[in-house]
Amino acid sequence: MHCRVITIMAGAALLLGGCASTGSYTTQSTRYGPPPLENDMDYVYAVENVAKRRGVSVHWIHPPRKAAQTDSE
Repeated sequence: MHCRVITIMAGAALLLGGCASTGSYTTQSTRYGPPPLENDMDYVYAVENVAKRRGVSVHWIHPPRKAAQTDSE
């Protein structure tokens, strides 16, 4: 009976130690993800102005995207 309790406690310690060590990997992987995107409003305005002159209406389903400007750029 005493050996069974020690085995269960050792197994629980190993499992909890494994779960605790996975946090740094998931945090690190989000830092190196794709750059944030924003709508390319210059392109949207240009297309909508040409369409308005031609009498056509534009409905954007998936507006064009570009990399977001950061403070360092």
